[in-house]
Amino acid sequence: ATVILQQGEMPVLFSVPGSVVSDDRIDLSSRVVGFIQHIDVREGHRVAKGDRLVQIDPADINEAIRQNQAGVAAARTDLDDAERDVEQYGKRAADGYAPTETLRKAKVRGEIARASLAKAQAALASASAQRSYASILSPVDGVVVARYRNPGEMATTGQPILTLESRQNLVLRAFVPEMQVT
Repeated sequence: ATVILQQGEMPVLFSVPGSVVSDDRIDLSSRVVGFIQHIDVREGHRVAKGDRLVQIDPADINEAIRQNQAGVAAARTDLDDAERDVEQYGKRAADGYAPTETLRKAKVRGEIARASLAKAQAALASASAQRSYASILSPVDGVVVARYRNPGEMATTGQPILTLESRQNLVLRAFVPEMQVT
C-alpha cells in the first residue's frame, strides 16, 4: 500500500485547570440601618430578578413616617391659620381698620408657613421612600454565593449582607503557564 505524506502543522494540546465563573458579582447591602428580620436565601440558592432576599425591621422608618405626618398636619394647620389672617387683615386694611404693616406681617407669616409645609412634606416623602429600602430585592437572575449576616444582626449602610453572581455573563478562567503561551 502506498501512503502519501503531507507536511502540516499539528496543534499542541495540553490540559490546564480552569473554571467557569460569573463576570457579574454583586454585593448587596442595606441603604437603611436596622435589625435584619429575615433572610430568605442561603448560599447556592437560585434567585430571580425582583425576589425579596432580605427584610430589615421597618419600625424606626415607620416611626419617622408618623412623626413627619404629624409635622405635615401641624404645618398645614399653621398655613390655614396664616391664610385666614391674610384674608381677614386684607379686608380690614382695605377698609382702613388695620394698618398695612399688620397685613404685610400676616403675608410674611403665610409665606413662612407655606415653606414649612413644603419642608415637612419633603421630609415625609423622604421617610416614606426609606420604607421601600427595608426590603432588599434581587437586582438580577443569579445564585447566592455568600451570606455575611443572619437574622437578628444589624444591617448597616454599605456593609454587604449577601453576594450574588449573575449567570448572564460567564467567563472561563484558566491558568496557563507562561511557557505554554506562544
